[in-house]
Amino acid sequence: MRNFIKFCLVLFCLATLPMQQLSAAIMPIQPIEPTSQTFKSSEAYNISQQLKQHRKDVRKALKQARPQGGNNQVLCAVIAIFIPFLGVGLWSGINADFWITLLLTFLFFIPGLIYGLYVILAK
Repeated sequence: MRNFIKFCLVLFCLATLPMQQLSAAIMPIQPIEPTSQTFKSSEAYNISQQLKQHRKDVRKALKQARPQGGNNQVLCAVIAIFIPFLGVGLWSGINADFWITLLLTFLFFIPGLIYGLYVILAK
């Protein structure tokens, strides 16, 4: 009971304070000093372009490392018969084909199965 009374007293005190005093009590305002390291917009743009190019290179390397047939394809096709999105995920990774297969499998199993086998056997 004592804690409840203290809590109510604190709430009452906070409610009666003016908003400026309340905000100053919660977060004191300090002047922001300029830093010596400032980036120009062109430097930030160049960094973002380099990052995009790096992502493209990584995607290309992953596509080249993807299995292109053989025993892995048969195994993924067998897995896809039972759990289509798992077979597609093992075959091509977590990409748009995986999400489409997952959605089709949860909505209706047969379209997910057909699309999963198509992704594994045709691509």
